[in-house]
This record gives sequence, structure tokens and C-alpha cells, in this order.
Amino acid sequence: GGSFLNPGEIPLAAQARMAQGVAGSEKTSILRVESRVPYIVEETVAPLIDILKPARKTLDIAIGFETQDEVLRNKKLVKGMSKAGFAKAVDTSKRLGARVSAYIILMPVDMSERHAIEECVASIRYVFATGVDEVLLQARYSHHPDVKAPKLWSIARVLRETADLGPVMLGQW
Repeated sequence: GGSFLNPGEIPLAAQARMAQGVAGSEKTSILRVESRVPYIVEETVAPLIDILKPARKTLDIAIGFETQDEVLRNKKLVKGMSKAGFAKAVDTSKRLGARVSAYIILMPVDMSERHAIEECVASIRYVFATGVDEVLLQARYSHHPDVKAPKLWSIARVLRETADLGPVMLGQW
């Protein structure tokens, strides 16, 4: 629920110690961290790559992009992230040798099934076009009976329509 690469949340020394733990592990091959885009900069990413790369381990940075629609992402979901900022974070990560995963939400707010599918497919297309390695697809869920979640057929349709773009993993969150 935070941002691993934010030194104010997890000090750089602690981040390095965690990366060293993964680097020394026989069973672990990927260190996946979640981060907001302002913290995906050379000063935070490069030290982790420097620790992991000699051990042939991978840093995977997961970003909660959620939707390509700027109004939905920033006004309704209050993500505070522009497409340009996202693309820059992806570029920085890739240039330094990290993988990037992006969270996308099917039906991030109440909307019709058709609109939700179209928005989700457009979002997945967008993030793959920026260079993302993997999409972590989340179907909106709530235990509140008045909050509508997408239907199973909508999830299947999104997966079918995006299968040729790259790995789209359902429910990896």
C-alpha cells in the first residue's frame, strides 16, 4: 500500500538490504516492488539493479497506472500521474535494466460493461506501447452490494482481446 522506492517510506539502506536478500536467495529470481512514478528515478532504481544484476536477479517495478483515461485516473481515482510521467518512469526503469509491470483495473468506477471493456483494452494497449513488460489486470471488487463489479464474461473478453499484446496476468495483486 505504499511506494517501495520512496526513501521517506523505506530508507535507501533498507531497500538495499532487501535487494541483497533477494540476490543471495537460491529460490527467488525477481524482486517485485510497487512504486509511484515520482520515485522511479536513477537514484533509487540503479542501486537495486547494481545489487541484483551480478546475481542474475531481476528488479520488477509495478506501477498502479489503473486506466489510460486521464480524468478517471486523476480526478476519480486521484492517482496524480500523467501519461507523460508514467512513460518517463517506464523508460527510466527499462534503460537501467528493470522490468515494469502495470496494474490496470477493469471497471475502476461504476460504468457500463461495454465502456469498462473498451477502456480496459485501450489501457492495456497504451501501457504495452510504452514498453511495459506485463499487465497485472484487476477486476474491480467490493464487498459492498451497491458497488457493481464486472461480469466474468467481461474479464474473459478483455483477456481475449489483449492476448496478442503481451502477458496479461489476472489477479496477481
